[in-house]
Amino acid sequence: CIRDSSSVMATGDTIHAQIGISTQNPTVEATHLHILVYNPITLTADSKSKLQQTAFSIQSLASTFPEGSSLTIDAVNPIAELGDQTKNLIDQKGEPSLVQFLRSYARTPLSVGNHHFVLLLAEHGELSNTEKRDLTDLANIFNVKSAKLSVVSVGESPHVAFLQALSEKGQGRFTVMTDRFDIKIWLKEELRYANALKLHDIKFSIRSQHGATIKTVKSSVGSYASNNVIENTIPELIQGKDYVVLVGINIPSATSPQNDELIRVNVDYFDPLKKQYRSVRKNGQVQYVMDRNKTLNIDNTKVVRSLLILDTQSVIQGIVPVIQDKRYYQAVAMLTEQEIKLNEYGKKFKDEELLRDAQILSKYADLLYNYDEKMFQSIQIWHDLSWDTRRYSEKF
Repeated sequence: CIRDSSSVMATGDTIHAQIGISTQNPTVEATHLHILVYNPITLTADSKSKLQQTAFSIQSLASTFPEGSSLTIDAVNPIAELGDQTKNLIDQKGEPSLVQFLRSYARTPLSVGNHHFVLLLAEHGELSNTEKRDLTDLANIFNVKSAKLSVVSVGESPHVAFLQALSEKGQGRFTVMTDRFDIKIWLKEELRYANALKLHDIKFSIRSQHGATIKTVKSSVGSYASNNVIENTIPELIQGKDYVVLVGINIPSATSPQNDELIRVNVDYFDPLKKQYRSVRKNGQVQYVMDRNKTLNIDNTKVVRSLLILDTQSVIQGIVPVIQDKRYYQAVAMLTEQEIKLNEYGKKFKDEELLRDAQILSKYADLLYNYDEKMFQSIQIWHDLSWDTRRYSEKF
């Protein structure tokens, strides 16, 4: 899809264009969901309680799974509240390490069907480099066996980079549980992900033509223009997700009414259902006008939304040196200004994601009035303020 401003000045203009690959949502079918709860006796009472409540909540939602699905919940130490209604894959004995715990499921034979594992973690102790390597290699075994392994952290200070790598090796998702975590929404998204196809070998190119020039590339990460051409290879794209490039384009003065197709987009990809390569070719058009007023108030809402997201990212990055310089109220002003913009758009278009983003910025502005250095160094700022990685890097 190509989204842009439909009217530009015939004497020359500058616009933002959003060019993207859009995929259909996956069909959620029968899924065998396996919850792995790592709850050794050394955990704090609070962590044990969080893990127990999460497992119980998942069990209570089992009736919402597609017909033919199943649920197993395995734990290092039994969770009494689950009763006997939920089966487990294997019986754990003793106090296995995290490596031993995950290894026992990596080697477990699986029945025919779609299997999806979720590792629930709290504190897991200090892991050596060897243990981290072994865990990521074990996660890859799930992938080799056509299963996926996701990770959910309920701890206060998870090892973000490692757990992200662990879930990526298992072709799963990594989630940090915060106060805003909604188990129903998470479970629905997890089942969608478990059933999503992956498009591979995607070659994506954008070329300006008829005198238009690509001035800037604002997203996605890793995209850049060379000689007015953007070429990217996307290793994979999960069904239900989009890949978007947002560019600034200088429009030349109109030389001919026919020269209104200023962007050429080519996409080549492998279709896993049809088992064949496919190609898509699209042009992005504009309408030349002589009245500047006709170019006002017609910004495409999707482009405006993307710009708001990118501006929010810039604000988040921009407050770091300001806080380091102890100009806390300046940081408050920056956050508040962006919060107002997000609220205006979110309320006008009933955009729940951007309204949530505005609430997050508001929360951190409030905390900056009485600056809490420990809080700003915690995982909370990583999770809340880079809340939706795919919107910046399109990496699911």
